Amino acid sequence: MAPSMQRAVFDFGWSALWPLQDQAIAAILQTENHVLIAGDTASGKTEAALLPILSHPMAPSGFSVLYVSPLRALLNDQWQRAQALGAYAGVSAHLWHSDVPRTRKAHTQMNPSGILLTTPESLEAMCIHRAQHLTRLFSELRFVVMDELHVFLGTERGAQLHSLLSRIARYAIRPPRRIGLSATVGDRCVAESFLGFPCSVCDGTGPRKGLRLRLQYREADKIDADLFRVSRGKKALIFCNSRARVESTTLTLNRMAGSSTAYLPHHGSLHQRERSRAEATLHAAQQGSIVCTSTLELGIDVGGVDLVVQVDCTQSVSGLRQRLGRSGRTQGQDRVGQLYASDEEGLVQTVAVVELMREGWVEPPLDITPAYDVSWHQALSIAVERGLTAAEAAQLLPATLLDHMLEQGHLEWAGNQLIAGWEGQRLAHHRDFYSVFRAEEAYEVAHGSRVLGTLPPLPIYHTGTALILAGHIWTLDGINHNRKRMQVIPGAVENPPVFTSQPMAVHDRVRQKMVAVLLSGRHYPYLDQQGHDILERLSQTFGGIGLGPCERPVYVGPECSTFYAFAGDRVANTLALMLQRASGVTWEVTGYGAVTTAVEWPPLVDTLRRYGRESPDPAALQEQLLDLIPDRALRLPKFGPYLPPVFQRKLHAQRALDVPGALRLLTECAIEPAGAPV
Repeated sequence: MAPSMQRAVFDFGWSALWPLQDQAIAAILQTENHVLIAGDTASGKTEAALLPILSHPMAPSGFSVLYVSPLRALLNDQWQRAQALGAYAGVSAHLWHSDVPRTRKAHTQMNPSGILLTTPESLEAMCIHRAQHLTRLFSELRFVVMDELHVFLGTERGAQLHSLLSRIARYAIRPPRRIGLSATVGDRCVAESFLGFPCSVCDGTGPRKGLRLRLQYREADKIDADLFRVSRGKKALIFCNSRARVESTTLTLNRMAGSSTAYLPHHGSLHQRERSRAEATLHAAQQGSIVCTSTLELGIDVGGVDLVVQVDCTQSVSGLRQRLGRSGRTQGQDRVGQLYASDEEGLVQTVAVVELMREGWVEPPLDITPAYDVSWHQALSIAVERGLTAAEAAQLLPATLLDHMLEQGHLEWAGNQLIAGWEGQRLAHHRDFYSVFRAEEAYEVAHGSRVLGTLPPLPIYHTGTALILAGHIWTLDGINHNRKRMQVIPGAVENPPVFTSQPMAVHDRVRQKMVAVLLSGRHYPYLDQQGHDILERLSQTFGGIGLGPCERPVYVGPECSTFYAFAGDRVANTLALMLQRASGVTWEVTGYGAVTTAVEWPPLVDTLRRYGRESPDPAALQEQLLDLIPDRALRLPKFGPYLPPVFQRKLHAQRALDVPGALRLLTECAIEPAGAPV
């Protein structure tokens, strides 16, 4: 490394680098490859990238390094680390996102140099509104660092970022190298493809950490008392699966503690100042806890954490792995996790998720290509930035989608270039255009001048409504629909707030592992006795109706018909539509990845067996199933409604269905009649 970086390592007091860092430094300094740094949480991935990058000479003007992160709060932390390291090399670091004041952005634009830290959305806005400056800003760009790469893979946001990086690279003298950082890459081939080839993969070890894990079964109304006992006197992150649960749990724990600040809430509907206060308080405290959702799943710095708690089951192995990785970040400390399950299905799923995590498996990203909604969005954005040639449009858009955009006024011809049309100009210059993920409609909630957060404008909210927000009880004192603002005053009656959101889909592999857990008869050392007793009883129940490694039971009775598929959510959605097509009645996805209807339907076993035996063409079957879905029920991404109906249905199929997976399950598994329902 450069002498300046050697001095930094010496001053930090590091006697050696971790093998992961050694690998990354060699890959960045000794090759011209793109680089994937796939290390565990708290393994020094940021330094593994920045130490060798800052050993390269930086251009005197223009940004040499672009650092992209999915979260503004995470960027704020990384900006401080980039500043500290950059100071040794005389390299400046600039922060650019929606919370950064305009005057500071203007200064950065006038004096671009060193490292620019930003989000995909801010980069999008820069391309639209500062297009004339992009050459001066990025002509000397040499490196693009993508933090928490797994967050982008298999998402619309990732497709947007991939397009943005290609657009920015047009202004660079030489193609910039891409460096991805992640602790939970589920499919390295997908990650390497996203970064580009050739790609060096650095996956050496970091600090060795033990994991002390405990899973307890508790009824829902008994969890908080035990939670208070295990977290009292510790620095803890307590993860819940909903914002409403965060608020109610925070209030209950503070009552037990006799304090209003022993436990602080943290979720996406709280104002940034409320979240920052919680982060800063925990960082400075010797003890105290934050009750949170996935907003603290990534590496926002809250200092050393003694304990991570998960209340009820995470929907993914990736999520649990990220969350447990928040503890034990101090050298010499193990990771410590306390898990709770409050229902029987959740208990089985939690054990399955833990076992898959111990095996090293992580969910692969969903394949959303072609992402027609992002293609629409990026075509319009490029048209505003610089215009599109016919060849560029043909590469980006199917002909029918281009025709649609011309018909709708999204694009129009200006000579031999496509520019934004009248409707496209209106859409592209709306502040909501920069992000490709959907944000729920929300009203600002304030007590006097203090903005607490946001709530969706649901009919249950009216003057006099009692609710919990920011860990306190409030009463709605008035609603201004024109300003989209709710005013609150302190209240006495508590009600958890209501939010609108979609749960994360459970992967097929998790449900398959649930079958293995039910059939194993194993003793799991981290599970309490009550949990083992429940698993033993469930094992006998499901074994009694015919569940096996390759057997799936079916019950047909006077009040319901159920196929216990133990399928991932996308496969289960597909099975429900297949049975609706065959029976003419509606089927629903229920617990354990089952599909059921509230009527007796005797042909169920024969129908499932016939699908498995005949194995129809997946593409043709998918079109038949999509015809069953009304337009209002289509699960569309944010910009999906601007597409023609044929593309809307393709997008729904990508995200909600898995026809090949459903046919594979019916082909590989024996369908057995069951004598009784579960």
